[in-house]
Amino acid sequence: MSQEHDWPISVLCQIAGITRDAYYKWLHRKPSNYKVEQSELLEAILELEEKHKWTLGYLAMTTQLAFENKLSFKAGLKRATNCMRNHGIRANIRKKRHNRVKRYEEYINDNLLNEQFDRQSKNEV
Repeated sequence: MSQEHDWPISVLCQIAGITRDAYYKWLHRKPSNYKVEQSELLEAILELEEKHKWTLGYLAMTTQLAFENKLSFKAGLKRATNCMRNHGIRANIRKKRHNRVKRYEEYINDNLLNEQFDRQSKNEV
């Protein structure tokens, strides 16, 4: 019986256009090997994230998974990345980007003012 409206399963299956046998087969199905591996991968990822305080990105996570060897299968970069993306797991820190120009001595101008910035009007030093 359906829990909300007390409909018999046979009527619901007839409306859906499937047999009762197919419904019960679907109801008692076993998870596929891929689903079992994905849940194992997710548990390992969450355990590593807790251990490293949510600082691992996908690349470091894949390296740690290979290093710790907790899985019964090999999880590649794409598989770990997709699992993390599907479950909303992200690192809390970003990689530092050095996008400034280094100051070589040839580009540094002489200090002509000697930090004397007294002025009486605009655009005057």
